[in-house]
Amino acid sequence: MKEATVLYDAPGPRARRRNRLLALLFAIASATVVGWVVWSLGQKDQWAAQKWKPFLRGDIWTAQIIPGLTGTLKAAAIAAVLALAFGIAFGIARISTHQWIRWPAGAVVEFFRAIPLLLLIFFASYAPAP
Repeated sequence: MKEATVLYDAPGPRARRRNRLLALLFAIASATVVGWVVWSLGQKDQWAAQKWKPFLRGDIWTAQIIPGLTGTLKAAAIAAVLALAFGIAFGIARISTHQWIRWPAGAVVEFFRAIPLLLLIFFASYAPAP
């Protein structure tokens, strides 16, 4: 038998049986959902060859898909670096002993925590371009 740790106790026979049953039920449910999606797409003729032909053309890949993918990855990398920098700056500002630093930093953090990301993206898309 496996040793029990502080964070995790080895499951007993009933728990192992329950875990196997739940894993089986989840696998069946997942396969059912995937099958339904494939069937629904087939009913709407989404698997037709003419709808997939553009992805077989090289000019589509070089002119649209690959530049779009690289642009997305660049934007994600820049956003991650900026988010880390702003997070560190405002995190340190929030634990400051000076109220004149802590309160505005807390207001900014709470403001951006309260707004859903999709709304921020929407408003940022209408910001004037530099």
